[in-house]
This record gives sequence, C-alpha cells and structure tokens, in this order.
Amino acid sequence: MLAFKLQAIMIGGSVFACIILLRLITKYKLEIKYSLLWFLLNIILIVISIFPDTLNFISDQMGFKDSVNALFSFGILILILIVFSLTVALSRMSNRIRNLSQEIGLLKRELNDQNHSEKS
Repeated sequence: MLAFKLQAIMIGGSVFACIILLRLITKYKLEIKYSLLWFLLNIILIVISIFPDTLNFISDQMGFKDSVNALFSFGILILILIVFSLTVALSRMSNRIRNLSQEIGLLKRELNDQNHSEKS
C-alpha cells in the first residue's frame, strides 16, 4: 500500500506537471507530439495514486517486495523510453539540418556561378 503522503505528492506533482505542459504548449514552446508521452506518464501516475491496489497487484505479479520499488522501477523505465524517443527525434532533426545546410551551400554555389558567368 502506498503511503498517503506519497499518494498526495504523486497527485500534486502530476497535476502541477500537466499545468506546466499545457502552459508550454499554449506558448508554443513545446510541440504536442513531444508532450504526449509526458501526459501519458502523468495520467498513469494519477491512476496509480488514486487506485494504489493496481500497483500492488502489478508489483506482486512482477515479484517486487514493495510496491514503491515497482513504482520507481517503472518510472525509471518510462523515463528511459522518453529519453530514447527524444534521442530519435534529435537524430532525425540533425539529419534534416545537415541536408538543408548542404542544399543551401549548393544553391549559394550555383548562384555565385551564375553571377560570375553573367559578369564575364
């Protein structure tokens, strides 16, 4: 069973995180596709906080001695998944930036070549 303090902290932290996420989205500082994972994490934490027997059942099935250990283990796993998804997005953006800078370089060279041929 989760302690009442831990339940309150989880609910309060999740609600606070949701408010921050919504403010970042409305100010266009965070894209919705990147915030969906965080919203999912917050919803899971709220559900586990409200219904702690769910976490007890899952932790018993997984072989954890204490449900809090299961909670932290699942939290770490989810954070690793979020970091992985952001790393994939960062790699994709890095490739796009490299391709765009190469295209700009080629266009500048082509423009310079046209300017030099017109002057001759």
